[in-house]
Amino acid sequence: MAWRGLREEMGLGVHDVALSLNMTPGPVKYFRKYEDGRVDKQLTWLWLFVLSAPGPSLQIRFDEEVAAHAWVNVSGARDWVSQAPTDFCHETIVRLVTKGLDILRACMPFSGRTAAKIDACFTSQEISDS
Repeated sequence: MAWRGLREEMGLGVHDVALSLNMTPGPVKYFRKYEDGRVDKQLTWLWLFVLSAPGPSLQIRFDEEVAAHAWVNVSGARDWVSQAPTDFCHETIVRLVTKGLDILRACMPFSGRTAAKIDACFTSQEISDS
C-alpha cells in the first residue's frame, strides 16, 4: 500500500527511493467522523521513504490530493503543523502527521546509520491511540 501511494500520489517508483521503512511497530488507528454522518475507520501504517535525490530534483508528478506541497525539514514541518493545523485537512491528519514527525525526530539523524538501526529505533517508539 505504501508503494501504491508513492506511485499514485507522487508518480515515483522503486528507482526513486533510497530507503523504505515502516515507522511503527504496528498499525495506527485512524478514526474520522464527518459532519455528514459518515465515519472513516482504518488501521494505517506510518511509512518512511527516503528519496534517492533531493525532492525538487526528481521528476515528481503530484496528484490533486497532494498538489499543494512544500519542501521542509522535520523541524520546519513540526512547526508548520503546530502553527497552521488547518493547512492539513482535519484534526485526524494533524495527529497522524504529528505522530510521524515525532518518531522521525526521535530517530534522526539517519546519515551513517544502517537501515536495521533506523528500523530498530522506529519499532521501539511508543504509539498511543491519542
